Amino acid sequence: MSDSLVLVHLSDIHFSWRDDTGPCDMNADLRSQIERDVEQLSGELGPPGAVLVSGDIAYSGAQSEYEAAGDWLSSICHRVGCPETSVWLVPGNHDVDRRVLSTSEALRAIHRDLRGENDAAAREARFNGLLRDRIMGRALYDSIEQFNLFASRYECSISAEQPYWETSLVLNDGSQLRIRGINTSMISGSGDNKTTRKLIAGVTQCMPEARGGTEYLVMMHHPPSWLLDGEEVAAALRARSRLQLFGHEHRLGVEQIDLRTVRVFAGAVHPSRLEPGWEPRYNIMSLRVEGGDPRMLRIKIFPRIWDHRELCFRADFDPAGSPTREFSVELQPLSEPADTRPVSAMSEAEARVTAEDVDVPEVRGEEEAVDPHRRLAYRFLTLPYGEQIRIAQELKLLEDDDRGIADPELFVRVLSRAIEREIVETFWERVESAHAAREAKRPTLSED
Repeated sequence: MSDSLVLVHLSDIHFSWRDDTGPCDMNADLRSQIERDVEQLSGELGPPGAVLVSGDIAYSGAQSEYEAAGDWLSSICHRVGCPETSVWLVPGNHDVDRRVLSTSEALRAIHRDLRGENDAAAREARFNGLLRDRIMGRALYDSIEQFNLFASRYECSISAEQPYWETSLVLNDGSQLRIRGINTSMISGSGDNKTTRKLIAGVTQCMPEARGGTEYLVMMHHPPSWLLDGEEVAAALRARSRLQLFGHEHRLGVEQIDLRTVRVFAGAVHPSRLEPGWEPRYNIMSLRVEGGDPRMLRIKIFPRIWDHRELCFRADFDPAGSPTREFSVELQPLSEPADTRPVSAMSEAEARVTAEDVDVPEVRGEEEAVDPHRRLAYRFLTLPYGEQIRIAQELKLLEDDDRGIADPELFVRVLSRAIEREIVETFWERVESAHAAREAKRPTLSED
């Protein structure tokens, strides 16, 4: 199975500043057992090509919660030999800072307006119109500001200008698996439910462009049943995606729709311990294309569940006693080469920054295949803000109109100027030096 693409699927990790820090962290051992379990399975299946997190990274959208989540995701990556830059994530309802909604009557009015529109076409038009509105569009994303700051290091931040992100991985026959991350939490609030207070995704987000030699995996937090536009979204996902990953419902669910697509409901890594039937879960999956007429995508899912007796994760066996769920999805003929046009959730300005002629030092070791720009963005944006500013000031890469801009845009501006002034190597070296200095100050912990 060495030529299969291996993916780790986590969801609802719910890092909470109340519970998941300090000596009384009830979930510390559980997370450690996930790390051990993923490491063991990766040894059997091969190193993961990506770690996918389908929402609810934080519990209340607080900065400290994202810092803890980032440390844990880095730990998983190190255990399995997956670059930290191969983490991809989408927001969930717990990534929304509800204090923003409670203090903004205008934002609450937008939510009521969208929920009150019963005509599907009119609602979609209204929603897209809000995204195009410079002020209203930005207001829709105010409540996930901390998520965006965290997600920017993985190039997964979203906005009215770019309400989803995409990345591509290579399948064993040379075709591409393109992953699209979709936000379903734009009108999320304290009263969300799947009957009277549903959410919205936007059908346009859920209808990727059909491209030669390319198949889609779509990841979003809420399943279509939780969405006002759920019927339209489900139809679009069925037509354009071969694999759909969801979170939110804290239960495992895997189903195939015709021969077109497979849906995977992850279960929760950190469900509330007060929930009836508390069952932490996560999944690993492997994907492999088999040629012929027709071409088939073989999907093998390894659902994992917490063993209350042995206090570790184990296989979640199906009624027939199998530790896996296996599916075959029919693919389009590979009659043309894979479409390798660049794919990114970045703005045009960022796209210019990532031109092939950017001279960034080669990355060696386990991260050889990482896009140098993506690694540099991750390394810069995981530094404390003061360190970012210090480096930019020392290299004279800041200007007066940079005051108050968000971290992702700051990186774009700073790197763009470093390119123009031909000092990218120096910029890279300063970033790496700052990381080395931070690592040197950390206490050394013995490995288990």
